[in-house]
Amino acid sequence: DKAIECDVENFPTPDELWNMTFPKEQTILDRFFAVPYEDRGGSWQPRYYQNNAINKTLEAVADDKKRILLTLATGTGKTAIAFQIAWKLFHSKWNIQKDFSRSPRILFLADRRNLVVQAKEETFEKFLSSVQMATIIEGRKMGAEDARIGFSTYQSMLAIINDSSTCPFCIGHVDLIIVDEAHRSLFN
Repeated sequence: DKAIECDVENFPTPDELWNMTFPKEQTILDRFFAVPYEDRGGSWQPRYYQNNAINKTLEAVADDKKRILLTLATGTGKTAIAFQIAWKLFHSKWNIQKDFSRSPRILFLADRRNLVVQAKEETFEKFLSSVQMATIIEGRKMGAEDARIGFSTYQSMLAIINDSSTCPFCIGHVDLIIVDEAHRSLFN
């Protein structure tokens, strides 16, 4: 190969040089990390352990782990962590098929209605910007068919599962299930 002499209009930036030297295929994890945290207008920043929990969970999702357990003390922001994980998965369009063609359907379970309502109204409200994005599933009512995030108690989901195999938030129809406060009533 002969060198060609010519005028140079501009020099590549350090990032451009790095990418030319070490080209890298975009991974699932790259897609997750490309989505910024929802910082609520700059008023929320993750604490170091929340950041670690979010990143380790996303790494486990990228590694195709089927069950992931986060154990943190009371008041450490477990629901906020769950929200940020869901936010990143939702906006990267991750789904169980890994084709990135649609946003995931997410089911949030808790053992008491007040925890379900609190999670929906105080933490996950950012998803509520479009109509029917989130729904609370109660009794034998399945909620909105086109909702992407469902919130329910274990008891309501058990009633629906026993009644209908076409429930949009039943196992087989969701991409991610978040179980909050699992130690109380999920054991049996």
